[in-house]
Amino acid sequence: MGDSEHLHEAADGPSTFWETRLDYPDYILSDPRVETVFVSPTLEEIPDNSLAVFVSVKVPPGGETSVHSLPGPEFIYQFTGSIDYQNGLIGVRPMTPGDIEGIPPVTLVQERKAAGQTAAFLSWFLVDPNEPFASRLPPRSLRNL
Repeated sequence: MGDSEHLHEAADGPSTFWETRLDYPDYILSDPRVETVFVSPTLEEIPDNSLAVFVSVKVPPGGETSVHSLPGPEFIYQFTGSIDYQNGLIGVRPMTPGDIEGIPPVTLVQERKAAGQTAAFLSWFLVDPNEPFASRLPPRSLRNL
């Protein structure tokens, strides 16, 4: 079998790729039809037999997620609306469509929506299937930590 080229392309037009680096890349996406939205730093401390989990999250006006941490790194991409994204490392960061944020394992995090339309974001993270999915803290806001 000869060398084969690895292609990333959509069947009917331009495509968008998100690359989460689990190892150092040996290629660069150079096709002008491909838009790179986000390239993460190389992830470290990845659990053996980890699972990649993708969750679409909607936060209604006045809503918030629980204060929690995950055993693996987490990245979020803001789809619609805006949220206040707060974690134990950077404090509060307003996020609007197209914004991206990431945190290392076991970092306290919470997402809040003050007013306006329902906000939606994609959360993706690595988890060890032998460990609890997330550590939920008592119902309180990071504002009180």
